[in-house]
Amino acid sequence: MQHEPDPSGKDPHGASHAFRRHFQRISAAAEARGMSRDAVEALIGIDACAFVWRRRMLKGELVRRILTALDCDIEPSEFEALTALSRLTYGIGCTPKADATIGDVAEELNIDPSRASRLVTALVQKGYVRRAIAQDDARKTILLLTKASGALLEAFMKLKWHLVIDAFHAWSDKDLDDFERLLSNYVATMSEAVENAATDQQIAAGLSERIKAAAEEELAARGEFA
Repeated sequence: MQHEPDPSGKDPHGASHAFRRHFQRISAAAEARGMSRDAVEALIGIDACAFVWRRRMLKGELVRRILTALDCDIEPSEFEALTALSRLTYGIGCTPKADATIGDVAEELNIDPSRASRLVTALVQKGYVRRAIAQDDARKTILLLTKASGALLEAFMKLKWHLVIDAFHAWSDKDLDDFERLLSNYVATMSEAVENAATDQQIAAGLSERIKAAAEEELAARGEFA
């Protein structure tokens, strides 16, 4: 797989000239594991595409666009908390939890409990979530979805899938089938790699020392100390 030179002066994968040596090191490491040059370039391209999409998702572009179209008084971050509660309540990707708490929402979103509390409070004030007392423990406050949240989530899904279908309706059955299969394999492979990764401690230690030395050098140049 060959890439045409980018007239902007950047490499084929969108990284600046400063990252060329980084990609060269990646290529050398991958080729040492028996991967061809074309396979390495494809892998770097996949990672670049994943980065672009991840960045757009983190910025909440899709969510913001749909919420704006729905004219809702809810911020993307609040909507993410609402969808987290929905996943917990209905067991989407997890065991159903009818007595979800702020702590559960914080864990699902991987954020600090205090931030989760502020998001939930905003949702309560806007009518999308209701607080209640757990039946088995009067000291425990649980979170419940409301009719308003149900209406919002249903409307959101309808507009989201309208956008998705509009974007992919021209794809062939084979392209969609191949993409679904390969994307599923990618997610499964990366998930397994992350869960079972055995980091080379010797390499990691060397890199850690390099980071510390660079930081100390920067602070020394400023006349500061770590």
